[in-house]
Amino acid sequence: MKKNWLYYLLAYGTWVIFILLGALFVILSRTALQVVLARYYVLGAFDRDMQAKLVDRVYLMALGFTWLILMILIEQYFRKGVQNGKTLVRIGRVLGPEVLLLAGVQLVYLILGGIQTLMWLSGGLLLIEFGIGFFLTWFGVSRKDAPPRPSAKV
Repeated sequence: MKKNWLYYLLAYGTWVIFILLGALFVILSRTALQVVLARYYVLGAFDRDMQAKLVDRVYLMALGFTWLILMILIEQYFRKGVQNGKTLVRIGRVLGPEVLLLAGVQLVYLILGGIQTLMWLSGGLLLIEFGIGFFLTWFGVSRKDAPPRPSAKV
């Protein structure tokens, strides 16, 4: 039980990172959706503008509720991971796909945004994000049968 608090600190620190990355995903995906709707759907028509606003609001509400539910479930998932001794594996399973989703949304936004100054920097950051996401996902998936960490019973 000596080092158990370190695993809890790691789990809750990662949970805060998960929350912040989730909020960033909500913001970026909503912006990408607005760009897609404005560029390919609205095209200046008033009724399509109103429909696009409805789609945007429904998307934001659905994504917000999903994010809220995932915050609660992921906290429990990390806490049980500390108890089972699989903290690092569960961090990889959760943060890997989230970083990949975030990089995917940024890629869509970069493609639809057109050529910008410092696009090479955005491309480099996307490569780094995809690399981190694939590594974390691989780490979480490849170690599913890891033996539990021995813990001292009090």
